[in-house]
Amino acid sequence: MTNQIFAKKGIGISFLIVSIFITLVNLMIGPSINMITGILLLFVSIGYLKSPLVEYDAEEIRLKNMFGSTLRRANFHKEKVEVRDGAIYRDGNIFRIGAYSLNTEQVQKLHKFIQEKEYLFLPEKESKPQN
Repeated sequence: MTNQIFAKKGIGISFLIVSIFITLVNLMIGPSINMITGILLLFVSIGYLKSPLVEYDAEEIRLKNMFGSTLRRANFHKEKVEVRDGAIYRDGNIFRIGAYSLNTEQVQKLHKFIQEKEYLFLPEKESKPQN
């Protein structure tokens, strides 16, 4: 079971409003380079609203970008992952997930998941034997 953490809806909605404003203003005054800015910001806002920025399961935490590719991983079973002072640490070094822009309730669930070591009680993914 993979849990997902999304960005705060307010960030995506504010980006969406600003991108629409930039695009409409540029349509009224004539196309310019700012039209590209408005369209790019529109895609960024959709990314913030639709794609998870953090995923975690019984094996690891995966920090993702809004296009879906994994940027960093922290494996629960191979590395020491813990929560101290409201931050996640991996082998003594801080594992930054950008919690200021993430859904607060979902981040608190992740902290609880790590603190109570719930990943030890979840079944791990079965690896398929290779031929």
